[in-house]
Amino acid sequence: MDSSDMFENQPPVEIHERLLHSARNGDLSELQSLLQARSEGEIELDVSCKGKSKSNLGWTPLHLASYFGHKEVVELLLDHGADINAVNDTGDTPLHKASFIGREDLVLMLLERNADVNIHNGEGLMAREV
Repeated sequence: MDSSDMFENQPPVEIHERLLHSARNGDLSELQSLLQARSEGEIELDVSCKGKSKSNLGWTPLHLASYFGHKEVVELLLDHGADINAVNDTGDTPLHKASFIGREDLVLMLLERNADVNIHNGEGLMAREV
């Protein structure tokens, strides 16, 4: 089965939910398939989309991967243009999420990729303060 068959007749919302699900669960294979289909023009895919389902509400794939500690997924999303400074519905950036869970390796990666350390979330906190 080629990748065009995998995504045939799927509405954009469903494709974006698959992207969010793969980021949340660290499913690198699924993420790579989605990004490959995007690069081949088979699907439209916003790598910085915000979730609409209850489990992903307002979070981007990068927020989810950062929060759940999926380093390879974070790196792949950044390599494909994910917005490193995107804010979720509570004003948190992926850097806030990585900092909150204490993943120094992810914090350092995000900083090396120029994450903005001065963004305040909805509680007025910068990432280093969460």
